[in-house]
Amino acid sequence: SYVMMKSYTVLLGDDREAPAFASITKGVQAMAWGLAVPAIISVILRAIAVKHPAFEEPATVISNYMTLLVPLIAFTLISNGSRILTELVRVRPSRNGMRWFALIFILIGVYYTLLTLTARKFHGNPYHLSRAFTMLTIIVPYLYAWFMGFMACYEITLYAKKTKGLLYKRALNRLAAGIAAVIGSSIFIQFINVVYAYKAGSSLGALIILVYILLLIDAVGYLLIVNGAKKLKRIEEI
Repeated sequence: SYVMMKSYTVLLGDDREAPAFASITKGVQAMAWGLAVPAIISVILRAIAVKHPAFEEPATVISNYMTLLVPLIAFTLISNGSRILTELVRVRPSRNGMRWFALIFILIGVYYTLLTLTARKFHGNPYHLSRAFTMLTIIVPYLYAWFMGFMACYEITLYAKKTKGLLYKRALNRLAAGIAAVIGSSIFIQFINVVYAYKAGSSLGALIILVYILLLIDAVGYLLIVNGAKKLKRIEEI
């Protein structure tokens, strides 16, 4: 995904869309590295914690914050790029569109906050943080990252509607759909962590099924990004 987006950005040269897609490309790059680096470091931290039990809580805190940084950085960069695109064509989200967007996001946010605080109270404080720190440094940043990411998808879709060429529109819509799928998987994994990973008596079979669904959503998202970027590159080369 990152390589294809980078190739397309290079082809744009000095075009007015170049800064926007450069920012989106950096966001995709952050997502790509975020799949591997935090996972590897988390494994190392857990291995250390096995030999040194006193390090278990710090290892968990570090792992959680590293995992949080990925969507926070990636979705902010992508949102910066999508905002530039909408400014170029002078289009903004409609009033009704923003109302529905806000309503759905508030419902997701409230439910996620409720589950997180419930897990903290009844399932052993999985984040090993106080309630205030859990709210300010876990819940709020995740909600901010998800909001920025979904807004970016919405804005890329709006930009696609204002551009000429059916193939270009389809490529941009696939790019937006891919990013939305990746954001969806990010939200999904947090709900899994809260509902299953720290809930006593959770079904291991159900958890495994959910993890595979998560991986499938993630894979579909990146495939859509690759496909959209590849089509954009081909259009630019013609």
